[in-house]
Amino acid sequence: MPNLPSNSPRPTVRAIADALGVSARRVSQLRQAGMPTNSIEAAQGWRNKKPLEGTISADELRAGRFRLLESQREAIDLSNQVKRREFVPGNQLEEAGGAIGSVMKSMLQRMENDCPPRLEGLTANEIKKQLRLEHEKVLTNFADELRKYAISTSHPDKQ
Repeated sequence: MPNLPSNSPRPTVRAIADALGVSARRVSQLRQAGMPTNSIEAAQGWRNKKPLEGTISADELRAGRFRLLESQREAIDLSNQVKRREFVPGNQLEEAGGAIGSVMKSMLQRMENDCPPRLEGLTANEIKKQLRLEHEKVLTNFADELRKYAISTSHPDKQ
């Protein structure tokens, strides 16, 4: 039986777009790809039979959304670590390492210069005792310098 013309009016591009859940621009693209636009049912039938180019499955969409959420969570975690000072950018670490190394070098050179005259004539055990005291002084001074440096480089809300 031949197809007889329908008395129902031709649907608008907007009506087809709403029925398919796409934009009016996409309807125009699909029409150029061969989708009939004489009825919403015809457009839906064509779309259901023909896989759309550039579309992804629901599983692929879910997986993509999951990856996006995961990367956003990682970015927030990193931002929070920086705020809590659990993460230090490399340039700040290099700067701190240089400052700390300079302080340590200065303290060790001072100990090297100060110790020999005070150790002269002492027994091995007395030298060990004196060196232990010097080590403690250096480590205490070093810890103080580290605290000063940490305070001077901390965020304003941490001071």
